[in-house]
Amino acid sequence: MRYLTFFLVWGWLAIHPGTAFGGELFGKVTDRDGKPAANIQIAVEGRTATAKTSNSGEYTIDLPRGAYTLIIQGQQFAVTVLTGRTEQNIRLQ
Repeated sequence: MRYLTFFLVWGWLAIHPGTAFGGELFGKVTDRDGKPAANIQIAVEGRTATAKTSNSGEYTIDLPRGAYTLIIQGQQFAVTVLTGRTEQNIRLQ
């Protein structure tokens, strides 16, 4: 039974790493008119983590807790990632 519990816990952690060891940043990117910004690259300053928005402008990035700067089309956005899921919607200028 102990082994089963061990494998179940580690299996869950493998599927949901952001929620176990830090956070998951997610949200929606829109243009200045409020329309979804599709297929936009999102970079995290000083890290290799990146994401690309979906057709509906949604994105997800697994990051440890902390303060970060997102770079989207040359614009910088300060974000703070908490344990668990942190929503950050962004409107481009």
